[in-house]
Amino acid sequence: MPVVLPEPDGIREDHGGSTPLWRCPHCKELKTIEEFGWRYRRDIYPDENVWHKQSWCTECRAHG
Repeated sequence: MPVVLPEPDGIREDHGGSTPLWRCPHCKELKTIEEFGWRYRRDIYPDENVWHKQSWCTECRAHG
């Protein structure tokens, strides 16, 4: 199933590699993709199964 990711807002260097990070617009923290949810976007791609990254992180959405 295809997913659409925006360009990362930052990179964290770790053991022999790097991890892309995205900024949550609510808490302003840089977080990994696992800390965001996914949203099915039929309105953008009507006949395709495409998922987009949620804008707020899961922690902010739970308490927002």
